[in-house]
Amino acid sequence: MRDEDTSEDEEKKKQEAEPPRKGFTPQEAKRILTATLVAPSEFISVEMAAARRWLPWLCAYSGARVNELTSLRPEDIAPYGIKLWAMRIKPSLEKTKTWRVVPIHSPIIEQGPEGQRFLDYVAVRAKLKKPLFYDPERRRGGIVRHPQFHKIAERIGEWVHGLGIPYDVKPNHGWRHLFKSVARHVKMDREVEGFITGHSPKDSNAGNDCGDRWIETMAAEIEKYPRYDIAALDDPPAPHNRRRRTNFDVAVAKAAKERRKAARARRAPDAAR
Repeated sequence: MRDEDTSEDEEKKKQEAEPPRKGFTPQEAKRILTATLVAPSEFISVEMAAARRWLPWLCAYSGARVNELTSLRPEDIAPYGIKLWAMRIKPSLEKTKTWRVVPIHSPIIEQGPEGQRFLDYVAVRAKLKKPLFYDPERRRGGIVRHPQFHKIAERIGEWVHGLGIPYDVKPNHGWRHLFKSVARHVKMDREVEGFITGHSPKDSNAGNDCGDRWIETMAAEIEKYPRYDIAALDDPPAPHNRRRRTNFDVAVAKAAKERRKAARARRAPDAAR
């Protein structure tokens, strides 16, 4: 068989193959969000416990990139008017190019008993003058291009896969794709949804970016996103049960660690210049 024929066959198979899914299914989303309500292990830090508790909810209801959230500081969570709260997402080492404000969906503000709500946690971190999901004092070396908040995102990803979520979906970015899918389904205004997620419609023009991005307008659209019906929200925190990692989990984690190590080694010469 000629090489040309082989290439044509491979191209045909690619065209006929079902496209890979990008986001979580609603069932997977509910499994992850339910797991956030399990009492944390005493072996993990306060910051990691908070990351497990709140990051999936923030990702689910905003479509934000996970590193935009793991890098948040208390001052980035701010009130707007009487009832609205929002996250100020700032340009950093991520794909984020412009400063934007993202309303916090009301179920996040409301959930939890008094003293254990998200805003209560933010207030505690503000008093400590520390980021929400990591502690700079626990930094163990590393490089500027691989900051602590990246490591938090990686560990949350490992935790998500440990819940039985298939490896064919990115464990953090799956929320962003699911948000976009749900936004289409509930007919969220496309332009405003782009303001929320930091995306511009492909057919956008200069006129679409005229005017101010009113927080009230974005909040009205984000409230169209349906609430997740999580039965465990009405129950006391479930006890933490440690799960022994399987050989497969160990192998996957080791391979991921080697990939990160190799990537850092490739970037090192550029950083030294």
